[in-house]
Amino acid sequence: MNLTDLQVELRGIEDHLAVLHNEIEKMKPKTDEEKKTDYEAITRLASKHPLRNETIGNTSDDVRKQFFSGLSYILLSSEKDIYARLLYLTRMSVGCGLNWSAEDIYKNGLAFENTGIDKFCVEMQEYAYTFLVEAFVLASLTESASPETFTIISDVAKLMNCDKEEIRFIAQVAKCKLSENTDLLLDLPVP
Repeated sequence: MNLTDLQVELRGIEDHLAVLHNEIEKMKPKTDEEKKTDYEAITRLASKHPLRNETIGNTSDDVRKQFFSGLSYILLSSEKDIYARLLYLTRMSVGCGLNWSAEDIYKNGLAFENTGIDKFCVEMQEYAYTFLVEAFVLASLTESASPETFTIISDVAKLMNCDKEEIRFIAQVAKCKLSENTDLLLDLPVP
């Protein structure tokens, strides 16, 4: 081995150490001030690029608040890649006219546990399909979707009286929305 080979190998080790160092930094808990800064950045970005959901955007404030509180609860089921999912939900909140900040969404998700999922499912029955599509999209935004999140979504679907065929169809609609490819609906078997 010559000097050039050793330098190349040393650079590779340095790069690998840098990657490991970044991963360690991501795992460290953030201070409240760092979180607040992240929330503000997410809110600013979301206000520049809102997402509109016609079904929810045309409902009352109470329905929108319940809808986003339920999605916030699902958002908090896994802390992994939470900021990407929080950005999506904040963009949707702005687009639907609720205008919750990222911090508001996070806090409403924490408070949602006290209201009860059973009551929520009864009150949101009319918007069950829309809610479940958005929940599946929210859970699948990153490559590392949490099994706990899908468990919660399937429990909510059962409480909203959705059967397996409906859940399969809703999940496929969410996949179409994520990939922007409606031809995926043709892959579903005819019931």
